[in-house]
Amino acid sequence: MAQNGSIKKRVIPSIGVGLVLSFVLFSCTTPAIVSNQNLSYVYNKEQTFLHPEFVIFNKNDSISALYTRISSKELLFSQSGDFFLSTARIMVNFRFQADFDQSAVIDSGSVSLLMSDSLHPEFFYVYLEIKAKKGTKGLLCVKFSDLNRNQFVQNFLPLDRSKRFNFNDIMLVKPGDSLPVFAYSPSKEEALQIKCNYPEGQGFYVEQYAQEFPMPAPPFAIVEGGAFDLKPDSVFFMPFERAANFTLPAKGLYWVRRKPEDDGGFTIKRFYDHFPAVKDPTAMMAPLRFLTSKQEFKEISESPTRRAAVENFWIESSGNQDKARELIKVFYNRVKEANSYYTSYLEGWKSDRGLIFLVFGPPTIVYRNSQNEQWIYGAENSLMSLSFTFLKMDNPFTENDYSLIRNATYKNQWYQAVDSWRQGRAWLDN
Repeated sequence: MAQNGSIKKRVIPSIGVGLVLSFVLFSCTTPAIVSNQNLSYVYNKEQTFLHPEFVIFNKNDSISALYTRISSKELLFSQSGDFFLSTARIMVNFRFQADFDQSAVIDSGSVSLLMSDSLHPEFFYVYLEIKAKKGTKGLLCVKFSDLNRNQFVQNFLPLDRSKRFNFNDIMLVKPGDSLPVFAYSPSKEEALQIKCNYPEGQGFYVEQYAQEFPMPAPPFAIVEGGAFDLKPDSVFFMPFERAANFTLPAKGLYWVRRKPEDDGGFTIKRFYDHFPAVKDPTAMMAPLRFLTSKQEFKEISESPTRRAAVENFWIESSGNQDKARELIKVFYNRVKEANSYYTSYLEGWKSDRGLIFLVFGPPTIVYRNSQNEQWIYGAENSLMSLSFTFLKMDNPFTENDYSLIRNATYKNQWYQAVDSWRQGRAWLDN
């Protein structure tokens, strides 16, 4: 068990953060084998009021920083005790362990906070430090609790310090700010700054990949796997001075490394403005390929009024405009959530997990270990249940790339689910 006293907490200065009163506790959370737990709540926003976001940054050779952001609208504020202001009471626990299958603790602890809404901030931020020496690789289990509501949510984050240059060695911030950028995909106008723990004067080698990645095949289609092998569309050196204020006008992946020979790197993803949300006609059209024939999709994509063509598809499927609006809301909320959960080197809805999530909805049961994820729809060990297994892929750009083990036996269930959508019913509404 890790030694107590490994946490360092402070309030991060930021406009409108609000009053934060902190009570720092040092403790070890109970070790657990995560691979034995049902983690379906991680992929189902409806199961909790709380949706914190996290960024990990390797601050130096022995300490990693965990930044947590939570929307003030998701916290329950109340007056209690000697405090005249309405406050939210939260607790953040962390446990840094070897992986999903091992419970040996590298470091652990917790912090309890009182947060006031007197300044009406949009977000509250919590900062914690974790003992994670260079060369270490493990799983960070974070528990975020709203004590007023008596509710918590757990998240599981990879923390890798095993390579010469790791994806946690860089943090993106806005110029002049100390807070990380939590968004997956910055807009083309957004100025960014690279923060790292390496000496100034060095720069960064950047490879830009502009390829448009294809959509996944249906779960019953047997496709050949292969090594992840891409060639960059451009390569350039970013001097340290330029890294203090830059934008990404072109879409694509930007793989940032300190040296060309580094065996790891940090990936900046620039997909489209407003990502992970779906707002423009092109973003609304593309996921319809999962529900349409090749000819239907061609007609929608070539329509001079693409938004109207998309809306007509949903009206024809549901039978009237009111049902179409409900169906659109469900489907594109799933697209947004898939982008939030499964984005890797491509948009989350384009991934294998995104494919299954869009068509079948959030799984009933999720088991995860260091090699794969298993999704179950229905009761465990039931012959009526549907199960999918996703293998974790070795991908230089991301730790979030999983590939579905496809099987011809999925064909009937797939077409039943697609037909349900085509008849105006989301699959889980049956």
